[in-house]
Amino acid sequence: MKRNLLSIMSFLLFLLHLSVPVFAETDNPGSLLDKLEIARVRGDFQQMGWLRLKLEKLLNNEADAFVRTAIKRALWVEQIPLDGSGIFDYDISAMESDGDDIWIGSRSGDIARYSLSERSWFILRTGAPSLVVRAVNAIENDRDRLWFLSYGSVLIYDKRQGSSFPVDLPDHADYRGMQSLSLLGRGILVGTQSGGFRRILPNEETVIPIEGLRNICYLKRVESNCLMAGTEEDGLFMLDQAFRPVPVISNNRQTSSVRTILKGDGYYLAGSYGNGIFMLRGEEYPYDFKKFHTKGSWITDGIEINEGYCFSSLGNGLIYMDKKDLTIRTAGIADGLPSLDITSMEYSAPYIICGTQGQGLLVVHENFFK
Repeated sequence: MKRNLLSIMSFLLFLLHLSVPVFAETDNPGSLLDKLEIARVRGDFQQMGWLRLKLEKLLNNEADAFVRTAIKRALWVEQIPLDGSGIFDYDISAMESDGDDIWIGSRSGDIARYSLSERSWFILRTGAPSLVVRAVNAIENDRDRLWFLSYGSVLIYDKRQGSSFPVDLPDHADYRGMQSLSLLGRGILVGTQSGGFRRILPNEETVIPIEGLRNICYLKRVESNCLMAGTEEDGLFMLDQAFRPVPVISNNRQTSSVRTILKGDGYYLAGSYGNGIFMLRGEEYPYDFKKFHTKGSWITDGIEINEGYCFSSLGNGLIYMDKKDLTIRTAGIADGLPSLDITSMEYSAPYIICGTQGQGLLVVHENFFK
């Protein structure tokens, strides 16, 4: 009897000895991260969901900064490399979302579409080395068409036909260097480096000289009857229906080189390439100007997401601003981003899609900022 009892106790102690390392391994971050990657490759979404919950709980109590970074990157950041995509140039210069599809343009003229759900590429145009500037500067999504703007050309993609065609444009000596655009009626309004606008329709074009506007780097419709035009050196202007420009602040050079404008509740947030992030507030011109102090001054793009605003930068990754109190946080390598040089952004809830210089696409879940 004693021998049987001792055997049972020995067996129970053996099981207890086994259970301790097994349980510890299950809750070990490294083991969970490995299992999450295996489940992702297999496409096992049920296993991925369970592992994510475990990792989120561990993240709240993890003190090791390197482990926290690894967990955040695994949970909320996915890097989509461009190897094998068919794209020539990995420096992304422009992006535009069309539902689940993300259209991108490169500095060498590539135009491609990436499907988030199907994880597949479609190449519309392949870039190439050239002495002529071929960078895709802007992409706009119309209801039935997509407009792709390069320095000297415009390409239209007809979504119904699934085909593309270039717009036949004459060379205007005083309206060269097309670099910004906004949808306008059945066509687009294009800002040039030389000065003024080009009004482009699929089958015709006119030029619109604007006194005092030089090197128009940004265009955005902010109200039903108003446009904002940003210039490299002369600042930001509001345009009425007759395209008459009015400076938005008294010292308009503080608003130069704008790359993005986001409309808030009674204010505008703007990001400048060289002047960081600032706010415009007021009932009429000139607006009140407020500069935000951030790590990054070289803002390249910006989007509004569910609970805040997000700006991209060269050299400082992502800058997040909370909608409630407009507090600012910067996210970089230590927070899980694989790149600090982000050139463009799009939002397809709940994902922020980022174009980078040489590091492919980053798909960042908005929980990354919570």
